[in-house]
Formats: sequence, structure tokens, C-alpha cells
Amino acid sequence: MRTILLTSLLALATTLTGNAEPMTARVLDHRIIHGIDVNGETMAELSGLAYDAKNRSIYAVSDRATLFSLAFSTDGRVITALEPKAAFKLTDVHGNALVDQGFGPEALMLQHDETGELNFAILSESGPRAALFDHNGGWLEDIDLPPAVRDSSRQAGKNRGLESIARDPALGLVTLPEEPFEPAPRTAHTLYAENGQTFSWSSDDIGASRVKAMTTLTDGKLLVLERVKQGKALIPYLRLVDLEACTTEFACKTHATRVDVPGIDDADFEGLVAVAPSLFFLVSDDKIRKKQRSVFALVELKFSETP
Repeated sequence: MRTILLTSLLALATTLTGNAEPMTARVLDHRIIHGIDVNGETMAELSGLAYDAKNRSIYAVSDRATLFSLAFSTDGRVITALEPKAAFKLTDVHGNALVDQGFGPEALMLQHDETGELNFAILSESGPRAALFDHNGGWLEDIDLPPAVRDSSRQAGKNRGLESIARDPALGLVTLPEEPFEPAPRTAHTLYAENGQTFSWSSDDIGASRVKAMTTLTDGKLLVLERVKQGKALIPYLRLVDLEACTTEFACKTHATRVDVPGIDDADFEGLVAVAPSLFFLVSDDKIRKKQRSVFALVELKFSETP
């Protein structure tokens, strides 16, 4: 019986490896915006992105708890418009600025209410905490995070806590810490779902990475933005995670591909959002020679037809 079980497990492992879905990434275009004034707020330190196709708007949230909107368009080859439009400070129910209360945004996603009104779910690494805000940045309600991620003492260190959130059709709210919770190995990343389920994978293929953002794809897979450091260079990777291929015996089936922005190897990409089925938008949070900088990159992903 043990021999049969071992043979079956080895066969399954071979199948998962052999059928790994390769993915390629190509940067089509990029724009650089240095810290500029938008409605009295400096647009910099951006750490989360969302996209509203109806209004052709990119939304970005900064570490300084400010929500920005930008007019955006692409012809599928280049960025044809990227223009800051408005800025709103995130505030509590009394209208007080949340930046003064330690609210440190790391991730952003759109959420429409029953009337179709556009709201924003924003994750703060501090706490950790998540909340729903209206289109003007006003607090609406707190969002419950999975119980397993609420204890900040499990974090690998300061500013190494929750970094990303997404909503999965089957699992509900899911979240990832920037680095694995202790005492897990440095390359053993774990996704936590609100229903208590967990899904893990290894980043041994690229090294000890930090998770920066994630988004769910239309086919149910997960796209995760990870970053490794090589000398002084910051190297971003996009990892495709097939949650349906995860088992209790094996880590999740994944495939990571490197993203290279021509002439730039010092961008710390922290935001990721889909703007079309095969087009994705990234933003960095940089301080270069004491100057704030945001690199926006339009990336095309191509997937093999082999599952």
C-alpha cells in the first residue's frame, strides 16, 4: 500500500511539473512621474492600484493614506493617456485624516455597492486593518480580515506584514503577507482566505522574494507580484498561481516570469492591476537621490494554451 501511494504521489508530482503553464511577460510601455502636486497632495509613495474600465480611470493609494485618480487609456500597445485628476485624503467617520492615526495603505481594490456606487477596499499594513471607503476617501465600514493574519506578532519584522488583498469568487477575501509569517521558511509564501483555508507555494525558483501585490484573473487563477533583490537591483516577477491545482501533499502549482522595464532596475514595484485580459499595469514606490518617483509600466502577458 505504501509503495502504491508513493508511486501515485510521484506520478502526480510529475504531472504537475510537466503541465506547468508557462507565462511570458513583455513591457510594452512605461511612464515616469516624479512627485507632483494634485489638489494639494503629493502624488508619490504609491502602493496599490485599481482600474475602473467604465470611467477609464486608474486609482492609486499612497502610503500617506491618500487616494488618487488618473485618467488612463491604452491602444493595447502603448499608454495613450495617464493624467492625474484628483486626490482625496482617507478620513475616519468624523472626517479626521487617517494618516495621523497610523493607517498605512498597501493594497486597493474596487467594490461596488448594491446601487452600483463605486467604493474602495483598502488594506493597511499597520494593525493590520482593512476598511471600505467611498469615492471621496471617507470611511464607510471596517472589513474583517482572516483570523490567521490578525496577530501582528507573527510578522517577520516591522513593515513585513500584510501587503495585498484580492477577492476570489469561491474563497472570498484573500490576503498575503509581504514575507512568510514566522517560523515558516523565507521562501514559503502562504495565501490566507476568509473561510480559513490556506494555500502555499515556494519562491525557490527566484529566491527569497517579497510579495508586493496580487490580483485574481478571469479564469480563477491568481497573479502575484513578487520582488527579489540582486545586488542593488530590484527585480520584479509575476507569478501565476493555480489554486485549483493546490493539494495538501504538494505546494501550489506556479510559474514565475521576470518583468524587465528597459533602462530601469531600481524600481520597487508595489501596485498591480489588470486593465484588459492580457494587459496589466504596475506602479513603483521609489525614492531616488532623495526625489520621489513613480514608474508606471504597461505589461503584456501571454499564456500557453497547455493547462
